[in-house]
Formats: sequence, structure tokens, C-alpha cells
Amino acid sequence: STTINSGATLQIGNASTTGSLGTGEVTNNGTLSFNRSNAMTVANTINGSGAVNQTGAGITTLSGGNGYTGLTTVSVGTLVVTNDSALGGTASGTTVSGGILDIQANIGAEPITLSGGALKTTTGTGAISGSITLSSASTITVDGSLTLSGIITGSHALTKAGSGTLNFTGANNYVGSTTINSGTLTVSGLGTLGSTANNLTMSNAAVLDLQRSLTVGNLVMASGNTITNSTGSSSLIVGGTASLAGNITTSGTQTYTGAVSLTATPITLTTTNSTIGFNSTLNSTASAANALTISTGSGNVTFTGVVGGETNGALGALIINTTGTGTISAALTAASITTNA
Repeated sequence: STTINSGATLQIGNASTTGSLGTGEVTNNGTLSFNRSNAMTVANTINGSGAVNQTGAGITTLSGGNGYTGLTTVSVGTLVVTNDSALGGTASGTTVSGGILDIQANIGAEPITLSGGALKTTTGTGAISGSITLSSASTITVDGSLTLSGIITGSHALTKAGSGTLNFTGANNYVGSTTINSGTLTVSGLGTLGSTANNLTMSNAAVLDLQRSLTVGNLVMASGNTITNSTGSSSLIVGGTASLAGNITTSGTQTYTGAVSLTATPITLTTTNSTIGFNSTLNSTASAANALTISTGSGNVTFTGVVGGETNGALGALIINTTGTGTISAALTAASITTNA
């Protein structure tokens, strides 16, 4: 066994490929620092009131069940968590000031502060029910599956990257733009994308799986993006402008408060017997008019502003599939208009 006294530091490695903690339980009442430049796995049980730091450029994997109660800090390299209690008690939390915290377990109510480092799940399944504090613009990269049920707070931008699925189920209140660069972001339960004024930008082939009501500020979608509804009830309010290059499906209403631009063709907007409403202008932004199909079942379709009125803004084929009421309150310009009841 190993004991680290209060005020003392035990450093494993010196920015090199050697250095070992040995076997047996570690009682850490001071600071335990991992400073290897390569990969190492720590299966020892770490208890005590002390702190654990990842300070080396390598990859340290904590695979044991730990009970230490001090702060965990990742400043360089990668700290991989493969045991539910690998980060010890949850009172002090974990700060990622640099490097990467790779969560491959259900770490429960551990609070996480992102202040320059990144949160990842490179493989497998991870879960965090503790709060996530954004102390800087932050990226969460998921190539497996990660569920965040705690509240994400802070005043910085958040980016989702990686080919996997990130699940938001907590009532997040962060203030800053949200970007989905790849993979899938699911919003369910109490989940939000932070403040209802936050802008949402999607790129590449990213997917937003919306399983509840959501309000965003401005919305920008790239070609290949989709907003879908795999389960549950969903609705969407865009409080600002919308630039649409992908399809949007909700079970409930879709409301576009600001100007809408179609930047690809064709675009399909679909609800299940619920209204789609455009409260401002609707235009195509390409030199070739972009087509739009709207399908609402028995729901209504409402155009309040001018449609296709800008220079090169005329729509291509406009197809409206509804047994509800279609309301056009201003001029509409399109290559063709088809209404199917």
C-alpha cells in the first residue's frame, strides 16, 4: 500500500514513459499526480482526502473503484474513466483546464468544470448526472454514447463533435451558441439547448433528434443536416432567422418567427397533424429556385410575410400537403404551387 501525507505530492513519471504506482491501495491525503507521456492504467483503489491530477501528455486510465474526496484536475493529456466510481467522491468534482476527460462509465453526480479542456466519450457508454459548468467555449466529442442529465451552465459556446450520440436530458441554462458538427445530439426529458435565445448551427451530416419542445434563436442548417423526431412528442420554435438546407420533422408545431432562407433543394418540413407557421418572409437564396414541401396532416399552414419576394428569392416548386387550412397573407412567388388535401 501507499500513503501520501497531507501537503505531500507523489508524482508518477516525469514527462517520460516510466513510473509506476505499484500495487495495493493508495491512501491519498495530499496530491497524486500522473505525469507519463504514454499510456498507463491505474487499477489501484485510491482513497483519502487528497487531489488527483493528470499532468502528463499521455493517457491515464482509472479503472478502479475509488473513494478519494479531493478535486480531480486534468490539465494536460487524457484521463480515461472506465469505472463508475473512478473519480472518487462527488463533492469536489473534476476540473478540465486542458487536455481531455474521457468518460466511459456512469460517474453519477460528479460535477464537471470545463475551463479550456474537452469532454469526450471515445468508445462505449458514458453518463453524468452532475452539473457541467462551461468556464470557456467547450467541445464535447462523442464517438460512443454519452448522456448528460445534469444541468449545463455557464456563458460560453458549446460544440458537439464526433460520430456518436450525445443525449441532453437536463434543464440546461447555459448562455452561448450551440454547434452540432457531426453525429447526433438528442434532446429529451427536461433537455434544452440552454437559453431559448441561443443560436443553433448544424454542419456536415449532423442530426438533431428532438424528443420534446425546443426554442432556439437563429437556426442555420447545412446540406445533409436533419432535425428529426425518433420518439416522443416534439415541437420547434425558431425565435430569430432560419437558414434551411436540411429537412425538419416534428410531431408538433413548427414556428418560424424571423425570416427564413432556403439554401438547398428540396427542403421538406413535416409535422403530425400540427401547424407550420411562417411569421416573416420566406425566400430562396440560390440563383436556382429551391423547392419546399410542407406536410402537416390535418394541421394548418400559415404564411404571414411575403414569400419569394427578394431578388432571386422566388421559390421553386412549393408543395403543401394538408387537410387543414392554408393561409397566405401576402404575395407569394414560386415556379409552381401544388396543394394536396
